[in-house]
Amino acid sequence: MKSITQNCIGLNFLTAKKRFQIISQAIATLQPDVVFLQEVMLKQTLGSITPPGYSAYYVMKRPIIRGGLVTLIRDDHQVVRMKFVKYTSQGKIYNKQIFDRIAGKGFFHITLDNNRHFINTHLLATYGKTDIIDHNQEKQLRQLLAYVQNLEKVIIGGDFNFGPQSDYYRLLRKYLHDVTPDKRLWNIYNKRVVDYIYSSEKDDKAFDVQFIDYHSRTDPSDHKGVFVHV
Repeated sequence: MKSITQNCIGLNFLTAKKRFQIISQAIATLQPDVVFLQEVMLKQTLGSITPPGYSAYYVMKRPIIRGGLVTLIRDDHQVVRMKFVKYTSQGKIYNKQIFDRIAGKGFFHITLDNNRHFINTHLLATYGKTDIIDHNQEKQLRQLLAYVQNLEKVIIGGDFNFGPQSDYYRLLRKYLHDVTPDKRLWNIYNKRVVDYIYSSEKDDKAFDVQFIDYHSRTDPSDHKGVFVHV
């Protein structure tokens, strides 16, 4: 199965349409089975980011998409179940984390007819160093891990907002296999590693991993997209 994860900085509404079209063109070229998108806030922008041959799955909480999470599934796959789960712990209300609280952080779970599970998530941002302790972020991660422990054939993609030096990264690696370790995914402006794709199939096989070349003078996001064949 081929997957992409991409944070779309969808809060930048003025440039969203142009940037989303660039992402859509790359998806159409690479033809992944599943695309994990974060920060796609408005339903009206889905037409710009969804290429022909794909369907967009999400859950609405008017007027925005819940958690800003949209998962694109290629139309030759059949979705049998989908569910959004909100994290019980959210951001603080007296700093920048209030925007995370308003968006409603959580994860979006899709099950295909081959009994594979795909989970798209966007954890709480610390708005600082990616290896600091944030107990609400830890609670979100532990909720996610408790949920996936009862599932088989799971692939998780998204913006985790912690770096590989953090205790949270090491905690996640106890349960899931990081299939993107040789392609450290950097936030372009702050050079932070925060985006990953994980698999429940923990083995030593080699994965085909690459950064996405958007062939554009315009960066579609402040996160590099990553493409992996699991």
